[in-house]
Amino acid sequence: MDQDYYKTLEVEKTASTDEIKRAYRKLAHKYHPDKFGGDETKFKEASEAYQVLSDAEKRKQYDQFGRTFDAQTPPGGGPGGTGGSWQDYGFDFGGGRRGAGGVEFDFSNLGDIFETFFGGGRGAARKRTRGEDIERQISLHFEVAVFGKEIEIDLNKKIPCSNCKGKGAEPGFKIIKCDKCDGSGKVREVRSTILGQFSTITTCDKCEGGGKIPEKACRSCKGSGTVTEKVTLKVKIPAGVDTGSVIRVPGGGDAGEKGTPPGDLYLHIDLKPHPTLKRLADDLVYSAEISFSQAALGGEIEIDNIRGREIIKIPAGIETGEEIRLKGKGIPHLNSYGSGDLIIKIKISTPKNLTSKQKELFKQLEETDL
Repeated sequence: MDQDYYKTLEVEKTASTDEIKRAYRKLAHKYHPDKFGGDETKFKEASEAYQVLSDAEKRKQYDQFGRTFDAQTPPGGGPGGTGGSWQDYGFDFGGGRRGAGGVEFDFSNLGDIFETFFGGGRGAARKRTRGEDIERQISLHFEVAVFGKEIEIDLNKKIPCSNCKGKGAEPGFKIIKCDKCDGSGKVREVRSTILGQFSTITTCDKCEGGGKIPEKACRSCKGSGTVTEKVTLKVKIPAGVDTGSVIRVPGGGDAGEKGTPPGDLYLHIDLKPHPTLKRLADDLVYSAEISFSQAALGGEIEIDNIRGREIIKIPAGIETGEEIRLKGKGIPHLNSYGSGDLIIKIKISTPKNLTSKQKELFKQLEETDL
């Protein structure tokens, strides 16, 4: 049974393009096959659904006909109905090769929806314009949010083949015009159905839409121009990142086949908690306990701020719940100037297990109505 693209992405049919994009990124991150606990099948289903629903024209066709046109008919019951004809939808069964307005219908541009029904199939190759993106979740120490850091990441990814320099041809052999599509990258197929003849244009599966093939395929990469190896990338993490931040590394994804540009690397950040500091947006919050005498008389306390030891002046008469704010000593704003603040939250500690002398002193204070 064909999947429902909206259910696959867990969105309503009225979802906006941004909502569809966010839903896909969430599922792609969850099911990516290179991630522990990933699911390749669900990842591919989500990618297929996003490919259709993120494109306005493809989404319109999908909403109208469904993924494979199964049980779908135009208004009025399809051919012969009273409410409309197949020509209204761009299909001309008379000539079998023309669409609405006399334009030949090119299914290679519409992806899996039409190719599945008209013979292209889900496995039909299509021209690759760039390599695949890679997504990874990385766990970083809390301090990285304040100072930033250059880190190293090990990835198993596609890189240009060193034997053919990414061209796909064995050294000494040329890249020639594809003999199946005559260099056009597309092939025409005519199919007879009970509804008439369809003439469809699909991506050439031999050259994958590129129009060219190696005279002799590279022995190392089998003509793809890429091989998979473990590589180490250096990535600069900027100060100000937070759990949930996504760092894009242009060109850090898989190399594109046959010399096409590489995809990007997306790093999803997860920050480890700090033992004494809490984060509130770009502010740092520290809870400080002080004694009765410090609260009444004021004084100084020393705290361990993330940048080092910090001397905090306590004003006389401070109460539990009051805050002392130190401007600009928090976390730097991501992609902008300035920093958040360091906030000291005061809690007055009630003394326990008093000595006899301490009890006597408190009694004396009580007699003064303090």
